Amino acid sequence: MLQPLPYHCRICHAPHVAYYDDECPGMRLEEWKKGLTCNSCHEYRAARICLEERIKHVCAWVQANKTEAAVNHCRLKLERLTVEYAELVCKRARLERVWEQDFVEQLLEHPDQPGAVLGAYRDGLRRLKAQAQ
Repeated sequence: MLQPLPYHCRICHAPHVAYYDDECPGMRLEEWKKGLTCNSCHEYRAARICLEERIKHVCAWVQANKTEAAVNHCRLKLERLTVEYAELVCKRARLERVWEQDFVEQLLEHPDQPGAVLGAYRDGLRRLKAQAQ
């Protein structure tokens, strides 16, 4: 029989309710409860990770093909992807979109460290939001 299980999302910490079958064998409820996220946090995280992987893929291609034509082609792809990334992350943070061409330039200058560039962008947004509050 389905039972309600109150929990707090592990990302946003908002209270929610999940349902589980109390007849399910081997159910370790407390372990399961620790990993629960709400739908909006899960969808955001999945979309963010997908975009990050696409950006990392383009950066890896830049590293392998350092010709001017390849870099220019990748610049256009990175512009599109970083605008999409900025829209996603800023919407989640409830900020107006913050994007500058420097975002793309940083990725092209450091194609071996896209994770660090993306992390610095998110950290900058957190500082910006903290200043606004």
